[in-house]
Amino acid sequence: MREFISANGYLGGLEITFQGDSAEIYSLSNRVQLDALTGLLGQIEAEVRKCITEYKGTENFKPNNVFSIFHNKVLKLLKDSERENGDEQFVSDKGWYVFNANYGTSEEKAFVRMLDRQMDTLKQKYDGIYLIRNERHFKIFSFSDGQAFEPDFVLFLQEKNGKMLNYQIFIEPKGKHLKEHDKWKEKFLKEINEKYKDEILEFTTKRKTQKYRLICVPFYNNTDENQFKQSLYEVIED
Repeated sequence: MREFISANGYLGGLEITFQGDSAEIYSLSNRVQLDALTGLLGQIEAEVRKCITEYKGTENFKPNNVFSIFHNKVLKLLKDSERENGDEQFVSDKGWYVFNANYGTSEEKAFVRMLDRQMDTLKQKYDGIYLIRNERHFKIFSFSDGQAFEPDFVLFLQEKNGKMLNYQIFIEPKGKHLKEHDKWKEKFLKEINEKYKDEILEFTTKRKTQKYRLICVPFYNNTDENQFKQSLYEVIED
C-alpha cells in the first residue's frame, strides 16, 4: 500500500493542477484538496476496471438445472422509478412467464407484452414455452475478452411431435438511447448465433439425452418491434 501511494510508478508520480490566481491557490481549503484527490482516484479506478478481465471467454456451454440458476430474490428498487411497478396483474395469468412479477424497464415490459401477442402462433409449433427474467441470476462472457453480460431474458421453446428439440434464446430489450453504448453486447449475441446456428448441442443425463439449439436475436426495441419479430421467427423456424 505504501508503494502504491508513494512510488513514482503509481500515485507518487501524479500531480493535480489547480487553476486560479495566487491568492485563491494559496487559500485552498482541505475540502477542495480532498475533492480533487478523490476525483482523481475515481478516474484511476474507472481506468483500472476497464483493464480487468475476471473471466476468460469460452465457446463451451455447460448444462445446469434451471432450479440451480434461478431462484426467488428480494429486490431493492428506487421509489417512483419505472421498475417500481412489477406488472403483477398482467403476468399473473401467463403460464409461460415463470415469475409472478416483472420489475423491468418500460422496454422490458413492452417486450413481455409483445411476446404475449405471439403466443397463439408459437403454440402451434412449440410446447413447454417459458420466459424467464434474468434478474442477475447468471452471466455469459464474451468470447473475445471475457466481458460479463447478463441477458435480460431467456426464452425456452420445445418442439412438438416428440422431437424433443429445445430452443434456448437469449433476449435483451434495449432502449435506443442505450443501443450504441451496449453495442458490444449485440455483437456478442451475433457471435453466439454464428457459432451455433447449425449446431445441435446434446447433453446426456442419467434419464435421457436432451437436444438444444442455442440462438440469439438482435436487441428488442419497442419502435422496431416488427423487425424483432421477423428476426425471432427466422431463427426458430430456420
